[in-house]
Amino acid sequence: MRKLLVIFSLLITMLMAENQMNVARIKINLAYQNNDQKEMLEARAIFERLLSIENDRWLTNYFIAYCDYRLYNLELNNDNKKAAKFYIKDGMEKLTECLDEMPDFGEAHALMSSYYGGKISLLPISGMWNGVKSQEYMGNAIKYSSDSPRVFLLDGIGKIFTPEKYGGGFVKAELSLNKAIELFESEAGKNVIPSWGHAEVYIWLGIIESKKGDKMKAKEYYQKSLEIEPENGWVKHVLLPELHK
Repeated sequence: MRKLLVIFSLLITMLMAENQMNVARIKINLAYQNNDQKEMLEARAIFERLLSIENDRWLTNYFIAYCDYRLYNLELNNDNKKAAKFYIKDGMEKLTECLDEMPDFGEAHALMSSYYGGKISLLPISGMWNGVKSQEYMGNAIKYSSDSPRVFLLDGIGKIFTPEKYGGGFVKAELSLNKAIELFESEAGKNVIPSWGHAEVYIWLGIIESKKGDKMKAKEYYQKSLEIEPENGWVKHVLLPELHK
């Protein structure tokens, strides 16, 4: 009888953890779309609590790092470099723990690559050494997860902010982002975790077109992103209005 109670208790705990994981993932998506730091922090707190009960700690650590990725970008946009540095440091620590447990998880390598890009944005001269690390992690990401659209999304974003002479530029960024679109289409309807990023591909393609001066094409990409995420505040309240200035 006692054994059955223990098994039942473990089952309930597992079901609760899975439910909390799903709640936190929904919160992340809503927080990103609404540029809501408070909700992103709430999602992050759920994942922190799950670390004590979740067996797949590598995945939980990945999601905490993903929250940190969104938070450091929010803080960077608010010119709060001190807070941005905190989230970069914490996110990289969480990804290190994730990769210690799951070294061939390409999506974690891709996110780590983006963190090194974040370090460069805070201290441009560090591109001399952090750029190499960023490329190394992205190379591992493509090696281990060549079928992941998020790997190519992050690769494309990184190339937007990397000078052509160092392997970046709009042309290479577009190649990676269009590859991500193909992979997102292949991923459609499948129960994959993580699953974020589909609308964001079109956002970054729109940003590239806007920077190139093609506002009509940029608008088409932004509208495409809204077909996937109709309430994306960044597109509705910032990017589309900027086209009319």
